[in-house]
Amino acid sequence: SDDKTIREWSLASAECVRRLEGHPGWVTSIVSHSDRLRFYTGSEDNTICEWASSSGECVRRFEGHSKKVTSLLLSADGSLLYSGSDDNAICEWSLSSGKCVRRFQGHSGAVMCLVLSADGKHLYAGSVDSTISEWSLASGDCIRRLEGHFGAVMCLVLSTDGRHLYAGSADNTVCEWSLSSGDCIRRLEGHSEALTCLVLSADGRHLYSGSADNTVCEWSLSSGDCIRR
Repeated sequence: SDDKTIREWSLASAECVRRLEGHPGWVTSIVSHSDRLRFYTGSEDNTICEWASSSGECVRRFEGHSKKVTSLLLSADGSLLYSGSDDNAICEWSLSSGKCVRRFQGHSGAVMCLVLSADGKHLYAGSVDSTISEWSLASGDCIRRLEGHFGAVMCLVLSTDGRHLYAGSADNTVCEWSLSSGDCIRRLEGHSEALTCLVLSADGRHLYSGSADNTVCEWSLSSGDCIRR
């Protein structure tokens, strides 16, 4: 929250059961490790905290960004953490050492969102510069840039088959990108303000988009229509 805290909620009672404090700036992002023993938060204070799930204590702080941390993503094997920032860079953190072992730089605006390819070999980053960069994790090189939005790319989600990437933007639209061709093959239009978040249904047939227009759209990915708001 922008009150600089993390709250743990009981899904049974809908009550806040714990309040965690440790960031001097507002908390922008959160991701839980698959071992369920720890989770990570990014903050406006330019740092990432590693929290022990049992004690609720910040046990380690990662420092390497020069501006606000905007997004966090764990590698498939849980050994690496990726962070996007307002400093236009992506840091790759080793969770064993706590060090930033690699920095990806190429955007001219803040990095707002991150997602891994289905095989875990490529990293996609959406930016305020209206583009999506594709990074080879083997070489560390930006191998492709997807251009088609007219505003900041705010959120990304990968299709269940790993063949398409959906990007929500401040231009009020969602672009469906073919990862084989690199083309925007469809644009979903229905929001009147910037997109803020995306999630796929469990069966991969529907896409849900949240927006600054205070609505959530449910999109049929077979027809491309917003079937419910």
